[in-house]
Amino acid sequence: MRASLKSLLADVCKTRCVPLEDVVGRAGERLIVEARREFVKRARRELNVSYPVIGRAINRDHTTALHLYKTEPVLLKSQTGALSRREKDILALMKLGYGRARIAAHLNISEDTVGRYMRSIKAKSQ
Repeated sequence: MRASLKSLLADVCKTRCVPLEDVVGRAGERLIVEARREFVKRARRELNVSYPVIGRAINRDHTTALHLYKTEPVLLKSQTGALSRREKDILALMKLGYGRARIAAHLNISEDTVGRYMRSIKAKSQ
């Protein structure tokens, strides 16, 4: 795997608070899939890497990488309704690709607080 792809994958794992082993492994939980989706989108947008190369980086084939790129996560109306206003703000920034530190700076809160909101969002989305 290219050094830049490796660093991008590490960054996604860090900001999403998910283990690298899960992202490249067989785990299929929603947060893991969303981390993969973010990695694929950022790799295409920032590095202009092909789908086969991206797929190999996360131990998937190119069709999976393409599917992750073209689809958006589906949140049920009941799930978004259950989120607080701050959780919705954080979720919107996460969808824009903001990491924990950038979200904290943008909302003028601590990174630990952002982490708590992220865990709350995760719990409500499962």
